[in-house]
Amino acid sequence: MVLVMDINSRIRNCYLSMIPYFKQAEPIPENILEIKLKELLYNVFINPKNRNIISYINSLADGYKTPIWDIIEANYMYNLKLSEYA
Repeated sequence: MVLVMDINSRIRNCYLSMIPYFKQAEPIPENILEIKLKELLYNVFINPKNRNIISYINSLADGYKTPIWDIIEANYMYNLKLSEYA
C-alpha cells in the first residue's frame, strides 16, 4: 500500500534537524530520538493535506480487538461475572 504524504516546510525542517544525529559517531540518545520522531509524526498528522494517513491509522486501530483470552487471563483472579467481562 502506498500513501501519498504532503511534505510542508515544517515537516521538511523537522526531518532535516534529525540528520546531524545520524552523522555523529556516538549513538543517538534514545530519549532524543523518541522526541524527534514524535515531533515528526505530529507535524505529519497536523498537516490537513495528510488526512489520508490519519484515516489509515485510525482504520488500523479500529480493526484491532483484544482477544478474549487476554482479557480473561488478565482478570481471572477477580472472579468476574460474564457480564462484567463483556
